[in-house]
Amino acid sequence: MSGTATAIARALAVACVVGAAPAGADDFPCDPTVATLLDQHGLQLDTLSGVQAQPYNWSNDAVAEVSGWRFSGIPPQCRDATAGNVVISLWATCSVTDIYTTGNCRIPGIRQGWF
Repeated sequence: MSGTATAIARALAVACVVGAAPAGADDFPCDPTVATLLDQHGLQLDTLSGVQAQPYNWSNDAVAEVSGWRFSGIPPQCRDATAGNVVISLWATCSVTDIYTTGNCRIPGIRQGWF
């Protein structure tokens, strides 16, 4: 393929990917995993406020494929303005890679993160 043809093919591939809608919190497939893990620590998913699920793509930002998720929410005991969140990192398959709290939020059995 000539240099011009290669450049055109790349531009078309990028245009197709850019047009794809990125995954968002509405696409979060891991609620059952998160609910089970929270329950193991005495927390209930439906009592968290400020819930967010952010998709990640660690391999290539130009591809709309989700590599994993960062779930976070504020448990009732951490709703103080300076408290923080509970954060759960997951692979795209919903396997948990990490769980921690941020700020001054402390949950027995969950490590305290630095951020």
